[in-house]
Amino acid sequence: MRMRTVAISVLAVGVAATACGSTTGETSSDGAAGYPERAITFLVPFDTGGSSDLTARAIAPALEQELGQPVNIVNKGAAGGVTGLTELMNAKSDGYTIGLAASGQFSVAPLTADVPYTIDDFAGYVGLIEEANMLTVNASSEWQDFDDLVDAFERGETIQFGHSADLLRLIQARVFTDAGIEATGIPFSSGGESNTALLAGDVDVIAQSLAAGVPMVENGQTRFLATFASERLESYPDVPTLAELGYDAGQSVARKFILVPKDTPPEIVAVIEETATAAMQDATYKEFVASSSSSLPEDVTGDALKEQLDTERSTYESWMEELDTVQ
Repeated sequence: MRMRTVAISVLAVGVAATACGSTTGETSSDGAAGYPERAITFLVPFDTGGSSDLTARAIAPALEQELGQPVNIVNKGAAGGVTGLTELMNAKSDGYTIGLAASGQFSVAPLTADVPYTIDDFAGYVGLIEEANMLTVNASSEWQDFDDLVDAFERGETIQFGHSADLLRLIQARVFTDAGIEATGIPFSSGGESNTALLAGDVDVIAQSLAAGVPMVENGQTRFLATFASERLESYPDVPTLAELGYDAGQSVARKFILVPKDTPPEIVAVIEETATAAMQDATYKEFVASSSSSLPEDVTGDALKEQLDTERSTYESWMEELDTVQ
């Protein structure tokens, strides 16, 4: 077992405090020495069963191995992840509460609601996984491809689509609009809930990350109609991209990453970044990534990640203006 700790001198603490400004009661530089000394809370802003939850549970054992302390997952699924991220933002900045976020919570959510946070309210960003998004139907559906969905609408059938995040709502709305389909979106608090609704027939189609969709596709309960990825997936070569079918919104990728409250001492942030980066090389975690046909980010930390989110937000903002859905 490897245990990553921080040992800093009194002088170093003073310099850090001066550089960062005066400290508050929520941050203790003295607490950085010997970190971590107890269990860490890993806050996931979505309910169980979705891709964010699955990713957190896959990486947590490797984090525990690196840190030498328990990593306890707590799900706070409400308001499309806003509730959980708000709680993380307001958590004590001592390194004992870390969180997982999805890219859409920063690139799309601020465009659809008055969220209380920005990416600058956090630190320690480390990308964990990049996943293709998939358009999925019940295995019993008569729709064998996306053209069948279009034909159903043209015959007068009502189309309802499920989504568990703002990004998944937006990319479906975009492609349906591009295809001339009028569809009604139904929100759910997790990917697990949207899958359940799809199986129950409460919705006709959902967008979901590949990781959330693979288990049910593999056991024959659901079927992928198309992928929002830029290229066909090696694991599902017969599933076409929406781009090749001639529709927009065909290059959407879901990114998941670790982050902490912004005032977390830089020495602790460094440990968390190093730990998360090392944990991603754990054989079991890499097997999870491979089994979901996803990929490890090449180098998505700090400013690089923020630049990606800014680029995505600009793209999605232009989509929403065209769809007239900016609130």
